[in-house]
Amino acid sequence: MVRAGIFKEIACDNCSNYRTRQVISISDFNIVECVNCGLRFVDPLPTEEFFKEYYSEKYYDGSYDNGYEDYLGDEAEFSNEWNKRIAELERLQESENLEKKVLEIGCGPGLFLKRLAAIGWNCTGVEFSEWAANYAKTQLGLEVISGNVFDLNAEDNTFDVVVMWDTIEHLRNPRNTLAEMHRILKPDGILQLTTGQVADLHEKLATGYSMWYVPPTHLYFYSGKSMKYLLDSIGFTDVEICSDKLSLKSCIYLVLTKIMHYLNFNNKMQRAVRGSLMKVTAKKQSRTKA
Repeated sequence: MVRAGIFKEIACDNCSNYRTRQVISISDFNIVECVNCGLRFVDPLPTEEFFKEYYSEKYYDGSYDNGYEDYLGDEAEFSNEWNKRIAELERLQESENLEKKVLEIGCGPGLFLKRLAAIGWNCTGVEFSEWAANYAKTQLGLEVISGNVFDLNAEDNTFDVVVMWDTIEHLRNPRNTLAEMHRILKPDGILQLTTGQVADLHEKLATGYSMWYVPPTHLYFYSGKSMKYLLDSIGFTDVEICSDKLSLKSCIYLVLTKIMHYLNFNNKMQRAVRGSLMKVTAKKQSRTKA
């Protein structure tokens, strides 16, 4: 249970609206939806001080139910997906005639950046966890800042590519972070991110059963509509959003899971089913088009 006194009432991070509706309650946490833009979020939010304690080595070594079982030991399991993402980044970098200066927000212990550095990318990382940032620096020799993107103090138009893999849902101020990422991207620079998708077919079949609803680690939950609203309002262009497609087998499983839960056969099924993963690609507008 989260300690009393660590919550803070907030407005919608996307549009500053305070009008919300309840979506679901999980343990001690309420997840609400902004009636204006559709962003879903934990309200109220845990404080930054809470997360400084939470995102320790324990988050990565299996000590927490809502953390990784063994992040460093599971590197091989991430390989196929990471290799696909690297191949796409190289294709985009070449097609846009960009250099290979990349920033990863929420880089963790730096395993993805290690792969990019090995094939010639100029890599910088930002990581909130002091333990993970220190590992990336001391064990992998990477340039990683402990803190948030504002602690980087980067100049305008610094990076060709900025990536954020399964991180935006952890941030307390995702809009401010993306606005800063937009500032430090070069014109025509590429943003790529992944996060869970809600308010899709998965939600219609089994509302609330997505694995993405994992407070207090996950705080924000985006539909395609609310994500596009956010990126458009910041100034990103050429926004492309794609997500996993549910198979017929998955649809049947979701419906049966929901029925079993309502019949009280298994009250712990909630959040046990993986939801859709959203991948987003966007650009910072070129000066010639401004």
